Amino acid sequence: MYLRRFMLEEVLTLALVLSIATHAMLVKKCQVLEASIPEQTAGVHHTMTEVRDLLDEALDMIQQLAPTIPDISPVQGASESLPNLILNTLLSRMNMGEADGNPTQPQEWEILPPNDDPTTQSET
Repeated sequence: MYLRRFMLEEVLTLALVLSIATHAMLVKKCQVLEASIPEQTAGVHHTMTEVRDLLDEALDMIQQLAPTIPDISPVQGASESLPNLILNTLLSRMNMGEADGNPTQPQEWEILPPNDDPTTQSET
């Protein structure tokens, strides 16, 4: 009985020591992670700045071409912005054809009598 109690205390002591050690390792890893966050944030900020600059250049190029784009809508305000102009151009090219959704012949469907069979009704 004494031996069993002694073994239990040793196992509990070992578990406590391992728990303390893993907690210390976890705290140390969190500190390392916290130290690396500003570096990674700076990298993301730099990447976002590069993407924004590229998009600004692309919009400048499109804006230079904007006067050559024909007027696609009949009423266009003088204060219409470039994004609205691009959106209107893209939407006008995506219009459905005249035959879409307008079949030349109406489709006839067969009307079936009601099915009062109780076996099929209980299955659904």
